Amino acid sequence: MNNKWSGIDAVIEAEVELIRRQSALLLQRKQDGFNGELKTSGSIIETFVKGLLQRHLSFGLRICSGYVGTPDALNLPENLAQHDILIVDSRIPPLYKFEIGDIEVVPAEAVCAVFEVKRTLTPAILGGPIEHLNKTRQLIESYDKRKAKNQNYIPQICPNFNFVSTIPIYGIIAMDIAEGCLEADYLTANIRPKMIEFLDIIWSLSNPFLALQWLKSTENQSNFFASNGARN
Repeated sequence: MNNKWSGIDAVIEAEVELIRRQSALLLQRKQDGFNGELKTSGSIIETFVKGLLQRHLSFGLRICSGYVGTPDALNLPENLAQHDILIVDSRIPPLYKFEIGDIEVVPAEAVCAVFEVKRTLTPAILGGPIEHLNKTRQLIESYDKRKAKNQNYIPQICPNFNFVSTIPIYGIIAMDIAEGCLEADYLTANIRPKMIEFLDIIWSLSNPFLALQWLKSTENQSNFFASNGARN
C-alpha cells in the first residue's frame, strides 16, 4: 500500500481509538474511570462523527443535529423526531436555530441525509434507530414525493441545481458493531425487510467495512428478502 495512504489510515485509526477510550472512561468501563454519564459519552462520539463528516462535505451543505419539520408535523401535538446528524442544503434556511449548539428545526425539502449515531451497535438496539429513521423517511416522502426513493435512486450527498435538494441518504454510524448484529439469522428473526431496505449506510468507524454492503450485495439481499417476503 502507498505510504501516504497508510499514514492517513493510521491517523484516522488513532483518532477513532482516542474517542473510543474517552467514551469508555465516561462510561466507567475501566476501574479508574471518571464518574461520567451516558449522554456525555454519546455527545463526544456525535461531535467526533460530525467533525469527520464535515471534512468531506461538498460545497453547499451544512451539518447539524435536530428535527425535520413539515407544515403538517408542526401542527400536530406529537413531538418531532430528533436526529443525531442532519446534512442539509445550506441554500435553504432552518425553520428555527437554537442559540446553544448546532440544533436546528429544518424543513423537509432541505434534508440531504439523516444519520443516527451509536457508540456500539448491538443486536438488542439495532431495530430502534432503523425504526426511528424510517418514520422520518415516511414523513419526508409524504410531504414531498420528489424526495422518495425508487429503483433508479443513486445514493449521493450533494445539492443539485433544483431548489429541492437530493433524495436523502439514511444511515447508522457507530464506533463499533457487535458480533452477530448483522448476521442473517438475527436479521431474519428480528428485522422486517421493508424496514431495512431503505437504509443506505451502516458504518462502523473502527472498521473501514461498510456493514450494510453485506445486505446490499445481490446474492445476500436476494436470499434475505426471499426468505422473509411475507414479513412486511
